[in-house]
Amino acid sequence: WGLDDPREIITRAYAPGTGTREIAALAHFTLAAAHDGWDPARRTVMQGADDLADQVAAVANRLALSGPVSIAFAGGLLLN
Repeated sequence: WGLDDPREIITRAYAPGTGTREIAALAHFTLAAAHDGWDPARRTVMQGADDLADQVAAVANRLALSGPVSIAFAGGLLLN
């Protein structure tokens, strides 16, 4: 994004015209930083995983599914 300061990410992310593809394209930086052990990135990734697990559990409960639930990933995070 050609930013001079990491704090500019927030302004850019919420700017009119910034789409989900642009945001998703940044995910690999967070995942790489988490893999390298940077704690804020690691916590962000773990929170996302926990939130996804909570959503899967809520849907499974609502549909009265029992036992293991298989899920599939798709979308911008995988594509970018």
